[in-house]
Amino acid sequence: MFVPLIRLLYEEKNNNYWRSEIAASKGDTRRLWWTFQLYDVPYRHTATLAEWSVVTSEEVEKLIGAALNKTCQLDQAPTWLVKDMRRLLSPFISLLFSKSLTTGCFPQEFKEAVVRPLLKKTGLDASELKNYRSLLNLPFLSKLLEKVVQVRIQAFFDSNGLMPNMQSAYRRFQHRDRGDEGG
Repeated sequence: MFVPLIRLLYEEKNNNYWRSEIAASKGDTRRLWWTFQLYDVPYRHTATLAEWSVVTSEEVEKLIGAALNKTCQLDQAPTWLVKDMRRLLSPFISLLFSKSLTTGCFPQEFKEAVVRPLLKKTGLDASELKNYRSLLNLPFLSKLLEKVVQVRIQAFFDSNGLMPNMQSAYRRFQHRDRGDEGG
């Protein structure tokens, strides 16, 4: 009980400090910026992702081939059919994905999902909404575009040393040395 109270007081003091600094700056961003100069944060030039690489037909074809045969009711065609016709469809899909990345526009149809409530654990009271989590079923092409973006962002992070060494979650073939932690 004592530790949460101290944490709460510290957070309140910290929030009050920043509120007073922002109020004192009166919209002068330079003055507010100098407030941050009090902290010794080492400067490091960080690369920026200025443009996306073109999405190739071969890349799309491989992604389609590796995808699971799950179809969303929002899909215009069943996934098995897209997979069977991937050689024919991949040039058009790659063009769509490249255009989406270069323009920064995510197709509206890709933003829709079928949402299903799923009971968190068996045995929970099904009449209580808090016992449910939402399960989203996204269109197949939406998931493919998400994978294309994820691959490019991960490559950018890796090539610029932006991922912490100990970060292993959500990364393929990255295993943390567990040392004395057990296994």
